[in-house]
Amino acid sequence: MKIKLLALVLLAALQSCTKSAETLVDNEIDSKLRQTIKTKNDSLLQAMVHSDIGVLRQLGSDDFIKFMHAKVSNDMAIWAFRRGALDLNTTTVLHEYYSKHDAENQNTVLESEKDKSTISYINKEKETYVCMLKSKYNNIDDYLITTFYGLVDGQWKLNDVKVGLYGVYDKSAQDYYAMAEEAKEKNHFVDAFIFYDIANNLQEPIGDMMKYENAEEVDMKSELMLKKVKREYVFPKPLEKISTKPEVVSIAPSKNAKGLFPIITYKTNLSVEDNAALTKEYEQVKAEVKKIYTGLNFEQDFIYYRAYNAATEDIRIFEDHKK
Repeated sequence: MKIKLLALVLLAALQSCTKSAETLVDNEIDSKLRQTIKTKNDSLLQAMVHSDIGVLRQLGSDDFIKFMHAKVSNDMAIWAFRRGALDLNTTTVLHEYYSKHDAENQNTVLESEKDKSTISYINKEKETYVCMLKSKYNNIDDYLITTFYGLVDGQWKLNDVKVGLYGVYDKSAQDYYAMAEEAKEKNHFVDAFIFYDIANNLQEPIGDMMKYENAEEVDMKSELMLKKVKREYVFPKPLEKISTKPEVVSIAPSKNAKGLFPIITYKTNLSVEDNAALTKEYEQVKAEVKKIYTGLNFEQDFIYYRAYNAATEDIRIFEDHKK
């Protein structure tokens, strides 16, 4: 009975700490207010790029200024805003939330049906604004820059800024999860593991302040699919039917300008300078691995094959381009 009573007390305490808020999202927000925040965000990004402490102080609340070094000096923030790291010309607004709260310093939860996620933060003022900006790195990775503002004496002041990896090739964690599920249905479990793993690595674009509703499921399925891959395919794998005796040592994802594609690495006993012999072996390897690794989708636009000679440490990469 005491345990049940304690649980009820804790539940009541948690409920009292999470207050409801009247929240407008994206286009529901007044255009003048959106423009005000956009102007502040533009100034913030430039200040971060140029390490302009003066502008940061002008934008920030007293709390932000007090802890500014900790908020903007973490490794991710420094890297992201190093000159040239992020292409700020690609920056777009992913979501914005304007909230009016019943009280200050309460836990606030914002929900996104599209992303199937929640953002939790402490509202330090009775009116707050959260803006999620997406910016590209190297035309491949999408980084999320999330700004938290509060209305202080009639002025919007920056309370916090968070930077984290949101997506790859214009696809988010939820997109890769859906791709993994589709690959699993087709029994392409190698591809499924790769997509689950990517989805798992995109879970914290705002650290622990953002949570996807299927985060635990993604993590569990990633682990289960990894176990299946390890159980089905043991590396290195000698290709005994090929006279030159190459060995497949790994299958991993590789990036090119179009997307993520598999790269199959195999050890060769041939000199990578012997183009004719190496090309003949590559064609044999390509035919053989299709028979062995049925859990991999070989109908993708690109499949890469990396031949390396362990004795000379030389490498040769072949590209199997479908289109």
